[in-house]
Amino acid sequence: MHRKEVYKGMSHFNVAFVGDFFLQTRSGIERPISDRVEAYLQQVPWVFANLETVLAESGVSLQKSYISRSVPGMAAYLHEVGIKAVNLANNHTFDYGLDGFRQTIIALQNFKIAYFGAICDGKQSPFLFHDGSCSIGVLGYTIGSTEESGIGVALLSERRVKEDIMGLKSRNVDRIIVNLHWGEEYVAYPSTQQQRVARRMIDWGADVIIGHHPHVVQGIERYKDGLIFYSLGNFNFINSSGLDRLFPCTRWGLIVLLRFSQSASVEYLCLPVRINEEYQPEFPPEDKRQVFLAYLDQISEPLTPAIQPWFWFRHAAVPHFRNHLPSFVRRIRRYGIRHLYQMVRWLISPSNYGFYLGLILHLLDSISGRNPSIRCPDPYEAC
Repeated sequence: MHRKEVYKGMSHFNVAFVGDFFLQTRSGIERPISDRVEAYLQQVPWVFANLETVLAESGVSLQKSYISRSVPGMAAYLHEVGIKAVNLANNHTFDYGLDGFRQTIIALQNFKIAYFGAICDGKQSPFLFHDGSCSIGVLGYTIGSTEESGIGVALLSERRVKEDIMGLKSRNVDRIIVNLHWGEEYVAYPSTQQQRVARRMIDWGADVIIGHHPHVVQGIERYKDGLIFYSLGNFNFINSSGLDRLFPCTRWGLIVLLRFSQSASVEYLCLPVRINEEYQPEFPPEDKRQVFLAYLDQISEPLTPAIQPWFWFRHAAVPHFRNHLPSFVRRIRRYGIRHLYQMVRWLISPSNYGFYLGLILHLLDSISGRNPSIRCPDPYEAC
């Protein structure tokens, strides 16, 4: 399905979304996007990104395994490559506290980059724009939350999302896009609960759901007249601690192109990008593109009719523990014994029970010689 749609009539698509973007490179070169991808984005009228970094010179960092900060001047680069607005509803926006958040807002405003997903005075302001005959509103939300005195990032709460969608509908906004920072990292599938929530948002009036946070691409679903992209994967983001070797799909991402009209369903195209050693997204050669799009078709199939809980835990358990346990170890080494206590509490938490069941299912598969996983193609391995 997705292979047939790629590169066909691209000039008619005026809206593009990309995934996680932290405005950095491995060696410190100034341009975090490859030349060809830069040139392409500059031709698209409306480009949106998930800004997964703080744009600040100062601030006190949180005690996390990984924190992300770029210089405020990198907002000029966003403007140069044609990014019109960024999502701030993610788990890195407050890496340097309220001070870092405020510096980020100032940097974006200085270079006329709009933003959404931020809470100011207790509510978020959607980004509104026009694409031909349609008015479009964009909202952003994240799992987890940081909010102080009505300032922060928008928490993914079903009540809040429904109210915001209804609010845009009452203002006669024609089309609504919801950006969600959510999901289990390094897992190729959304959870059963994620699928239920995404479908509810379409029922409430959203037209497109755009997801990110897992750092890998997840499947695509048409639900009624809406579109759900569960995760666009990385765009320009670090693959830390050797996770790119454990999970080759951290080196893939999607540029999603959208076309809206008053009467027809939303149309889309998927442009795969691969992440090079400098963390820059680049267009892959044709053979690699086709292989990845075939993989995208495969991971989209279990979404219909619905993701089953046992299926999801079987696929999610190993990435879940491979990701979180090393993260706790790094925090213990860096910040002390308090994080060991937090790790023990996490290990015995009821939220992990399903993942323990998934580990058992995974072990049984290994013993029986059955491997239900679909292998993600390595973007730099010879076909």
